[in-house]
Amino acid sequence: QISSNQKRIKVLDVMEKVGLSPNDMYKYPHEFSGGQRQRIAIARSLITRPALIVADEPVSALDVSVQAQVLNLMMDLREENGLAYLFISHDLSVVRQITSKIAVMFSGKIIEMGTTEDLFNNPLHPYTKSLIEAIPIPDPKRKIINQKTFFNFNTENSKLLAKSTNGCSYAPYCYYAIDKCKNVSPLLNNVTKEFFKNFSNNTQSFNHRVACHNPLN
Repeated sequence: QISSNQKRIKVLDVMEKVGLSPNDMYKYPHEFSGGQRQRIAIARSLITRPALIVADEPVSALDVSVQAQVLNLMMDLREENGLAYLFISHDLSVVRQITSKIAVMFSGKIIEMGTTEDLFNNPLHPYTKSLIEAIPIPDPKRKIINQKTFFNFNTENSKLLAKSTNGCSYAPYCYYAIDKCKNVSPLLNNVTKEFFKNFSNNTQSFNHRVACHNPLN
């Protein structure tokens, strides 16, 4: 066990790391803003000196300006303390900022994995493509050129899928579904080097996996 004074020193040290004032130690919870509460949550995680922090939607309830502050703090702490994050989020713009590798899930299964830049530059699964296309672009002058077609519920595919419990769970929504998708669940396989030659912005990284019978190219 450690003494009360040692506990106080540890608390003050971790509060300083997350940008909180020593006086904040004596405040009540309702006196903190949303951003400060997130910093407190991070401080509580750091004080045990973990190697891995699981962050489930850590900034989803915050304003955009506060989100940026918390994300920058998390990245700084990662460099200073050698932390690893398992970052769970539906916001791909945030995911791109903080991660080096991404696993995309649909219906409880991983359907694509790869480095962050590979996955954003060369999305191979139709669902991943639809997620990236759904990222808002803050440009009021930008015109919508094409209607998005990657995530449209397909009634015919849904009826066919209902006859089999082995098909791809994304098949009812997939514009590119083929008969095999409706009957055989795809495995998460590595993409071959030859397949990546089709891309003009090839990053020469082949640690890219996709669970799809008909991957995009």
